[in-house]
Amino acid sequence: MEPRTITQAEAADLLASGYETGRYEPLGLFLVGEAGGTWTGIDNSTGNAWTEEFGTQAECLKWLKGCLLYTSPSPRD
Repeated sequence: MEPRTITQAEAADLLASGYETGRYEPLGLFLVGEAGGTWTGIDNSTGNAWTEEFGTQAECLKWLKGCLLYTSPSPRD
């Protein structure tokens, strides 16, 4: 699962999608450029929509790629 850049409107829709159920859609890893040059990462690989804010796109991508370590199947599976 590769991180994908989405718009602020798409991020708002994703975060609103779990309002009643607590399960967010679509699943995936997302990054959103914010006003002022910051970036928000959304780890929605499990439907829980964990979010973090970063000063640079590179930091955001590093965090999202780190999320892959915990969501990818083990080579032993």
